[in-house]
Amino acid sequence: MDNAVTVFLSLVVFLTIVASEIPKNFNTVSITSVYMTAIIPLSTAAVITSLLESRLSCRDKYTDSIGSGYMSLSRICQCKHDGKSHSVTEIEWVNVVAALDYFLFRLFFVLSFVATVVLFVIANKRQSVPKRKKYPC
Repeated sequence: MDNAVTVFLSLVVFLTIVASEIPKNFNTVSITSVYMTAIIPLSTAAVITSLLESRLSCRDKYTDSIGSGYMSLSRICQCKHDGKSHSVTEIEWVNVVAALDYFLFRLFFVLSFVATVVLFVIANKRQSVPKRKKYPC
C-alpha cells in the first residue's frame, strides 16, 4: 500500500509541475494533463481497495460471516488458480482477499491500458491533423 500512495502522490506532483509550466494564455489542454487526470482516480481507487483488503484480511470467519458475493468470487478465483472446487467451509477471509486482489489487479491493469491506448490515439490524431494556412485578407 505504501507504494500505491507514493505513486499517487508522485502523479499529483507531476501534474502540478506540468500545470505550472504551461503558459497561462494557452488555449488547449495538454494531453499529459488529461492522462494524469484520468490516472489519478485509478490510483485513488487502488489505494482505497488496498485499505479495504487489509481490513478484510484481519477478519475471522467464525465471528464475521463471509457474504455470498465474496464467497462466489473467492470460489471462482481459487478454482481458476488450482483447478479444484473448494467447499464453503474451506474458504476464509484470506482467500477472499486473495480473490479480490486477483480480480482488482486485472481490472486496474485493463483500465490503465485502455487509458494509455486512448492517450496514444488522441496524440496521434492531434499530430496528424494538418495545420490550416492563414491567408491574408
